[in-house]
Amino acid sequence: MKTKAYYIILIFVICILWQSTWAQKPFPVVDASQVLDLSFGKQGIFVAPFPNNHQEDWWEMAAYSSEVSGAVTRYGYGLSLRVLPTGTSLDPQFGSAGILESDYLQPNTIHLSGTKTINLVALPQESFLGLLNNGSPDTSLGPNGLRQVPVEANPESHIVASPAGPFYLYTYADPGAGIVRFLSGGNIDGTFANQGVFSQGQDGGISDLLATADGGVLYLSNYIKKVDATGHLDLNFHPLFSNSAGNYFRHFGPLSSKGGFYAVSVLAIHRYNSDGTPDSSFVKKGIATPGPEENYDVQELDDGTIAVVTMMSYGDLVVDEYDHSGKQTLETFLKLPGKNGPWSASYDTISKPKAFKRDGKLMIGFNYHSTLNLSETGWGVFAFK
Repeated sequence: MKTKAYYIILIFVICILWQSTWAQKPFPVVDASQVLDLSFGKQGIFVAPFPNNHQEDWWEMAAYSSEVSGAVTRYGYGLSLRVLPTGTSLDPQFGSAGILESDYLQPNTIHLSGTKTINLVALPQESFLGLLNNGSPDTSLGPNGLRQVPVEANPESHIVASPAGPFYLYTYADPGAGIVRFLSGGNIDGTFANQGVFSQGQDGGISDLLATADGGVLYLSNYIKKVDATGHLDLNFHPLFSNSAGNYFRHFGPLSSKGGFYAVSVLAIHRYNSDGTPDSSFVKKGIATPGPEENYDVQELDDGTIAVVTMMSYGDLVVDEYDHSGKQTLETFLKLPGKNGPWSASYDTISKPKAFKRDGKLMIGFNYHSTLNLSETGWGVFAFK
């Protein structure tokens, strides 16, 4: 009996030790109040409803920018919204009381300088739309700020700015598809590829672009491949195959401070060297798998922290932070404001999160909708310290 009691006590002690030590995550799981910038908005969060005629916009992916003096601008289909740098209210100097509505607007947006934004417009004949900081048309681009793109394109096209100066447009139109490089004024750069146009052949439709620091551009189709600054396929880059059974890539992440780049697949974050080989210094052979949910975005911050934003199936967000070697250092759960406090549970579901940077710090833009009343929709921003 004594022997049996001894083993029962021993098993009990082991269970207690396992729960208190080994079962714990090797990194802290912290409350949102410890990581958010509490001076921004309401305890680190800004939320606002969509205008009445845009209530269904909650299911659309938007683009976000903080290039205009720290104000956060959301670019969506037919609607742009801007919140003041403090997160206290919409910017009264932008559009009409912080709201800019135009049939021309799309999320395909790049910010070229301190005063200009170029937006790729969904028109029967594609055009660029130039905007000034206050949302008014940039007439230097053309009448009403519009300049027709001299190549065929459609609303599935993508536009991306290059750190080297020009910007790229991927056009997806019959009978073929290609990548076009433009000068900042909107003219095609005839020195790139074949009179400014690179055709990727039989690789399938391109779903994303990422401009590289050397003037080249990565494109995502059935493969990830690279076009060099002259407009030719970079034969020194190792093509990365995207398939549903393995690395099915959704989109690119940012460029890495080590010279490579990030890519987001269905269930993992990947970091590659500039030549397309896996960055083996990052977690397991260049791959981080934060959890069973689908990862939605990644951002590398100026201090080297890598933030992975995951949308959970129940509508909340999880932010996992890693150091540059891929070691996880922090995890935070984010909820929308509820009745019992700024981070308590609410009936609102977050969707379409997008990670971006402001002054080197993490920001997350998102949409939301009420599970009790689908007409209650809006958007918001989380600001991190």
